[in-house]
Amino acid sequence: MLGVLAAFHAIANARTSQGAIAWAVALIAMPYLTVIPYLFLGSSRFAGYVDARRLGNQRMRTQARDAHWAGHADDGGYAAAQLGTNAARAMTFLADMPFVAGNSVTLLVNGRATFDAIFDAIDKAEHYIAFQFFIVRDDPLGWTLRDKLIARAAAGVKIYFLYDGIGSYDLSRSYVASLREGGVDVREFSTRKFINRFQINFRNHRKIVVVDGLRAFIGGHNVGVEYLGEKPPLSPWRDTHIELRGPAVANVQFAFLEDWYWVTQRLPDFQVQPVVAAEVAERLAEKDETVAHDVRISDFDLDSDTAADEHFAAQSAASGTLRQTETHAQVTPLIRGPRPEPSPPIDTRLRDDDDIQRVVPLPPPVPPHEPRKPGYRPGAPNMRCQVIATGPADRQETASLFFVEAINSARHRIWITTPYFIPDEAVSAALRLAVMRGVDVRIMIPSRRDHFVVFEASMIHAHEALKAGIRIYRYRPGFLHQKVMLIDDRAASVGTANLDNRSFRLNFELIVLAVDRDFASKVEAMLAEDFAHCFEIDRTEYSSAPAWRRLTMTIARLFSPIL
Repeated sequence: MLGVLAAFHAIANARTSQGAIAWAVALIAMPYLTVIPYLFLGSSRFAGYVDARRLGNQRMRTQARDAHWAGHADDGGYAAAQLGTNAARAMTFLADMPFVAGNSVTLLVNGRATFDAIFDAIDKAEHYIAFQFFIVRDDPLGWTLRDKLIARAAAGVKIYFLYDGIGSYDLSRSYVASLREGGVDVREFSTRKFINRFQINFRNHRKIVVVDGLRAFIGGHNVGVEYLGEKPPLSPWRDTHIELRGPAVANVQFAFLEDWYWVTQRLPDFQVQPVVAAEVAERLAEKDETVAHDVRISDFDLDSDTAADEHFAAQSAASGTLRQTETHAQVTPLIRGPRPEPSPPIDTRLRDDDDIQRVVPLPPPVPPHEPRKPGYRPGAPNMRCQVIATGPADRQETASLFFVEAINSARHRIWITTPYFIPDEAVSAALRLAVMRGVDVRIMIPSRRDHFVVFEASMIHAHEALKAGIRIYRYRPGFLHQKVMLIDDRAASVGTANLDNRSFRLNFELIVLAVDRDFASKVEAMLAEDFAHCFEIDRTEYSSAPAWRRLTMTIARLFSPIL
């Protein structure tokens, strides 16, 4: 009886028909095995959450984000020239954030390069640190992080620490208590209402570090020694992070603000003291080799001359990248003006105007090859970046549609690396159509598994992709966890979203898309090195598997909508 009732609930509430069918069949056929899992995994709608989240975000954005956008013009014209006008328009609409210029992005290849850079930024923090991870371990890497954060808090730096309650289920109370005693504001991202208390969906899968509004770190790493490649049997761990500098850092920060506001119902104090313009220019012009790594990447030229960077950064600061004026040339707030007053409690009832979607206009396209500014060199802080924050409160299925539009914009090549390959129908169709257009479509996935059911479902999806002409590669050395996409030689993205339904619909994710040929060439070289450590699979991977294994794959596929 409970199975039948739960099946009706699944049919009425599932986001997709595939999910409804999968749960209904399983609940009726195997109620003793599926009723309890459905209690934890079945809901695709967060009761009371979507309304509160949307209204809270709208209020927070009105207070904080719009003031920042007023000072940074949308640079969608260049993105339109590179990706196509329709693609740039759709991505701007989906992200609800514009493409902005004046950025630099550094690839951080694997764990040591990533955490060396993050720890360096923490040590140099002067005003505040926003720190958010899905998994934080109470292990040697976690201890180093804890000690560094406590040391900066003792120096007067404001630290906001957000972790996911399910992802960090084994984080000890003593670890959290030591941070709080050290002056760190620690919060857990979790459900609030009793009806959702059993849910392990709607996880905050984002990994964000923002330091003083100057540097942001985003990518696939969590905080744990396994991400340094020091925990068999999955080591060596292959992952990628990026360090972002420039105006787009504020857009990453807004994603953190949304999550913090949901948890605490207040905005953190991200206001910093006025900074001398020359100091800002100097910080933006710090040496940036665009790739940091702890394993050798294929030889590609890295220009170490920073004189051009300094000239360009100073020129940008003077011409408006940081929106300086002659009357305020001596000081500028890095983020925004005076901190707004705390908001009143949120009214969770949707207003009529909340359902109106504003179409963000794009400026006229510009030629693909811009005249280069005096002193420009590859790697200078002039990248156009867009920050895409996705989650179950979105009106659209933002993550899935972003991948669809990115794949559709590819003219020659689309390379994707993901640890979990369980695409939905929209992404699968986009990949198949790209092959039909003559695009070189390659997907890199692990050869080792960390989740049995996910790996088995991924195998049958890989088999179906092969039949459509998509080339699938398995990474040999260790577990592949990076989430990277290369679009032609024009753009590349790095983020937290996997190519699976959980990232598309159930998790909060963050992606940074950089429209820049020089950065794309660095990503291409990195992925070419990874492909050199892969083997390409064919149909025999599935056909030669024993019958029991093929049956296991088929059963695992039934759970694709929640994997």
